[in-house]
Amino acid sequence: MSKSFTRIDKRKEIIVIVSVILFLILGIIIGHIVDIPYLFVNWTFGNTITIISLAVAITTLVWKTSEARRMTLRPDIVSRHLNGLKYLFTCSIENKGNVTICPEIAYLFVDEGVYDDDKHFYDFSFLLEHIDGADNCTLKNCCLAQAVKYPEENIDQRFRKKFNKCYELKGLSVKAIQYITPGELFKDSLIIDFPNEGAYRVFLVIIGKNSKPCCCTSVQVFVNK
Repeated sequence: MSKSFTRIDKRKEIIVIVSVILFLILGIIIGHIVDIPYLFVNWTFGNTITIISLAVAITTLVWKTSEARRMTLRPDIVSRHLNGLKYLFTCSIENKGNVTICPEIAYLFVDEGVYDDDKHFYDFSFLLEHIDGADNCTLKNCCLAQAVKYPEENIDQRFRKKFNKCYELKGLSVKAIQYITPGELFKDSLIIDFPNEGAYRVFLVIIGKNSKPCCCTSVQVFVNK
């Protein structure tokens, strides 16, 4: 834990150093363009306010740019056949960035595929569509609802008679994790006893504080005895 906080402190130091270097470069450029002695003779309080505002703006820009680039949450699912139709799914989330991330909720959406005789492949319902450019896809909308369940009403009729479920992963939610510092990895496992053989898809959805960041990954398995 202490190593993670040290990384954040080092990042702050780097940002300060980069900001100072930018100020020096800006000062050198101004020194070649402006008559410095004349400038200080006519220096006013307004000039001071302008310099301070410029310094704050540059530091904020460097900080925000670094934060946006480094806020990365990596979800992962590993499946393992146990016996019969039972499968173990080990889900994990890892902070690959340089800023602390606060997860709120984590869900596992499981559904069964439908075999397409014409195309000779297993088809699954499309749950990641963004309507009219909105931020929320079908899965994220489900996770933000008061009663979270598999969005059966939003899928095509041919998928509704197939197996579909939603499971809460408490070990990856705010109930077990208050925050994830850079480099930290958390795991939670779930055993699913499938009703019959066939192709299944498992979606892991992680939603952070204030509904961001939203990360999703999936794995497909063919269940047989």
